[in-house]
Amino acid sequence: SFYKYYHQNPINKWIHFFCIPMIVLSFIIFFNDFYIVYEYYWFNGRYRKSSYKFKLINFILIGLIYYYFKLGFWIGILMTVYFYIQLNLAIVMISCFSRKFLKKIVLIMFFSGWVLQFIGHYIEGKKPALLDSISQAFFQAPLFSLEVIFPKMFVIKN
Repeated sequence: SFYKYYHQNPINKWIHFFCIPMIVLSFIIFFNDFYIVYEYYWFNGRYRKSSYKFKLINFILIGLIYYYFKLGFWIGILMTVYFYIQLNLAIVMISCFSRKFLKKIVLIMFFSGWVLQFIGHYIEGKKPALLDSISQAFFQAPLFSLEVIFPKMFVIKN
């Protein structure tokens, strides 16, 4: 209900439907090169160094999916598919474009996504949800952007 209050106008909803996935995709591509490195040393008669590299974005996405499963099983399934598609689209883009060109695309997607959403809120006549609760807006935005195509999922029951 928090996020739905800020998004009643159909134009604003459609803007969010396209722009939030753009921002999520740019976020995934940006964080694709960040790693968590785990190193350990083992001594059993000889010196041995081992290390593991884990992509930070995978931990972030697993945490988000866990959050959505806590909201509900079908919401968790839907958002798992959503992030799976986003992650695979990111992988395709990373493999198809040069690093320099991809950086430009990511910046354009990120900033145009935000600008268009603010324009949507101007059309709606309401301030963005993130101005009242930044954490709730960031966690709820990817889910709520799907409200345009799954409206029954967001019916508030009393």
